[in-house]
Amino acid sequence: MSHIKDLFIVRLLLVIVGAILAAIGLELFLIPHAIIVGGATGLSAILAYWTDMRVGFVLFMINLPFILLSYRRLSKQFVGITVISLFVFALSAIILHPYPSLIEDAAIAAICGGLALGVGIGLAVRFGGSLDATENSIRAASPAMLASGPRIKLLNTLILLSAGFVFGWIQALYSTVAYLLAVEMVSLMLRGLSFKRTIWIRSKHTEEICLVLKSSLNMQLSYLPDSFADDSNGEAVLSATIHLLELSRIKSIVIGLDPDASFHTGSA
Repeated sequence: MSHIKDLFIVRLLLVIVGAILAAIGLELFLIPHAIIVGGATGLSAILAYWTDMRVGFVLFMINLPFILLSYRRLSKQFVGITVISLFVFALSAIILHPYPSLIEDAAIAAICGGLALGVGIGLAVRFGGSLDATENSIRAASPAMLASGPRIKLLNTLILLSAGFVFGWIQALYSTVAYLLAVEMVSLMLRGLSFKRTIWIRSKHTEEICLVLKSSLNMQLSYLPDSFADDSNGEAVLSATIHLLELSRIKSIVIGLDPDASFHTGSA
């Protein structure tokens, strides 16, 4: 019992470290240069700009309703750690807000901020927390990854486009760089150095795709349950575990067979 308690404390400390690191990336690199990222963090930066409130305060207030919304669908421990991580993230951002950027060049700040923010978010998520309750709510409301993924991407695209209208298109470009780096760092933190990926392929021609991939790449594919597919359009979803270096070749083969096919990849 003591070992379990010690493990929980270590996890909680790592989540807190991740939240503080994310706040450093946000307030000491990105926000001073009007650079934002996607999700609730980017939305908070835009609202803070319009209302003259602190980003950390807006961030916590935006996330709170989504935590309450998904409370019944998620474990109490996860919700508890998420509330703590968001509180530390928001409080750290408020404390760091008066300090100037550590780097004067906006392009370098976008890179450093995106890396720090991504590592911080990835660290928090890997050890049981979350710094963006909006994404959790979308996934909880739509558990099929192929359904929730496009919604999250659309939300982030709209937020990044908003940065162009609010802060200018140069800042929007820097924001896109910071966002992409943050996403990659989160993925790296979650999957470690593994080169294995799981790929999902949605298509109306899954039988033909399955035969070609098996014969040309000796792949082992399986069909996902009907709940992941759209029977009305005759679509089905294939799943397989692949090596990262095989991804581009697989996509090329599938697009050659069905240009309307869609993909989703995740850590294996």
